[in-house]
Amino acid sequence: VLHQASNLLDKLGFLSESDFKKLTKVTGFNAANFVFSLIDEANKINSDPNTNNVDLHLTEIWHTEQARVYMMNAVVVILTKKTAIYPGIHQLALLARSSPAPQRSWSE
Repeated sequence: VLHQASNLLDKLGFLSESDFKKLTKVTGFNAANFVFSLIDEANKINSDPNTNNVDLHLTEIWHTEQARVYMMNAVVVILTKKTAIYPGIHQLALLARSSPAPQRSWSE
């Protein structure tokens, strides 16, 4: 899913596939934890009009699109947020660096 989302991000000009892959070059990188973090962060941003900078409705996308399209849109929300201590690519890097940890549960 991450590979396909990164391909879509590249095709749409948001983030090159190689730059996205560099994010995952973290010792102990845990893709599932990264996905959980992306979803959590994007939903927080998407639900706050003070930080959301794009007209995307992640809840609707979750129910109507493929996982790769949802993940691509979640990353777009993070990349384009209005205000942040760590904007855009830096926020994604922080999420990737926090992924090496015990596997998060789906029930969280």
